[in-house]
Amino acid sequence: MAFRFTSFLAVGCLLLAASAPLNAAAIDNSVAEPRIHTSDELISNIVDNCFNSNAMHCLKEKVLTYLDTVTGVEEDVSGRAFNDDVIDKVITDRVARILNTNEIRVTLPETVFANSVLSYRADRGFDLEIPQSEARGDKKKDKLFLPLLLLMKLKLKVVMPILMSLIGLKAFKALILSKIAIKLVLGFLIYNLIQKLGGMKMTMMPMMPPMPAAEYGVPSSTASSYDPSSWEPMSGGPYARSDAQYMAYSSYHPSSSSSYSGSSSTALCLLGLIVNTVKAKDSEITKFMKHLEVIPDVIEEGPKDFLKITYDNGIQADKGVELTPTQVKNQPKIEWQAEAGTYYTLIMTDPDAPSRKEPTIREWHHWLVGNIPGDNLSKGEVLSEYVGSGPPKDSGLHRYTFLLFKQPKKLEFDEKHLTKTQAAGREKFSTKNFIKKYNLGVPIAGNFYQAQYDDYVLELYKQLGL
Repeated sequence: MAFRFTSFLAVGCLLLAASAPLNAAAIDNSVAEPRIHTSDELISNIVDNCFNSNAMHCLKEKVLTYLDTVTGVEEDVSGRAFNDDVIDKVITDRVARILNTNEIRVTLPETVFANSVLSYRADRGFDLEIPQSEARGDKKKDKLFLPLLLLMKLKLKVVMPILMSLIGLKAFKALILSKIAIKLVLGFLIYNLIQKLGGMKMTMMPMMPPMPAAEYGVPSSTASSYDPSSWEPMSGGPYARSDAQYMAYSSYHPSSSSSYSGSSSTALCLLGLIVNTVKAKDSEITKFMKHLEVIPDVIEEGPKDFLKITYDNGIQADKGVELTPTQVKNQPKIEWQAEAGTYYTLIMTDPDAPSRKEPTIREWHHWLVGNIPGDNLSKGEVLSEYVGSGPPKDSGLHRYTFLLFKQPKKLEFDEKHLTKTQAAGREKFSTKNFIKKYNLGVPIAGNFYQAQYDDYVLELYKQLGL
């Protein structure tokens, strides 16, 4: 088959997407994307959509969609349905399928190779096809270049395995060297920062000339009564000082060692802060929430721990899994590690009301319980009774988010108490504003699932009087 520049560029994008290592876990979610039929369309999609903060993952999604079209895969599953480790494996599988089921043919330049065709098939490897010429001059040219072409064919079969091994070795070495380089640069920056901070601290606190030691006896010259150096201990009077106080003040000398100690301790504190910031990594649940944009749509900072949410028949609402409104119609069981003598607040909210594309009444909260003593949810103050998922028809997937907060103390809530038959007052809820209002801080645990319309939604609307 003929290769164009855009085809080579598409293959390059494919190789880049397959080689980038990332860490996450699979997300059970299926979201269809339009097919990409040509290499030109692949390059156009990448240029239009993938130059953002998550460019590498977007690139892999587009490459996978293109490969699915080329290989004839009929499943409408996009790269967003997988984490980065899984999508790498899927891309590798698609490429292997193309190589195993297709023959790749490259026409060599006419000037040197007389329009010979270099082909590759999985069952027979590389092959060289020489076209038969009708003219005598072409036959002479074929005879001239035939030994050269045969030699090239032989070299390809011998050299290709060695060449592929060398490429793999070089790629592995490059990966190791890149990691070492990053660590060296980071260490160099921290070292220079410490040096600069130490120097700035020393220059900001110049050494003071030492004060003269206290003199006892008759002073050598008459001094003003307002000069602190002329103050002597007096034997009486309401403002007389004790000998101990006088000695303490008169013998005090600022030293350079104290300023150096202060600068060193400041530099060490900053170093510890920098190291902790570098080492800090998002928790697993935070990664899932960022992947599906629960962060920042609902909260600014993610929790550290998973909140265990169990519905009827042991169904788990976990890591963005897709459930049906029928499965989540009843109040779930919530479990977490609680501290004795501590109160908690639980929020369940939907930021995609009425749809994720047009969230004009974001958020619609489904459940709100405060002042939960320990892990005893039944003893908490129910501000809004539980209402299951009710996404409108054709509104797509909604992200139903659970967040648990540790209260600073037992709180007095002024929100209107809502029953499970009341819909008014649940719309346009803001988790961020609620957190600020009651000083709840960062959630200590959380989780979420996704759901879209099914027949139970009509029954739920009747319950709410909609």
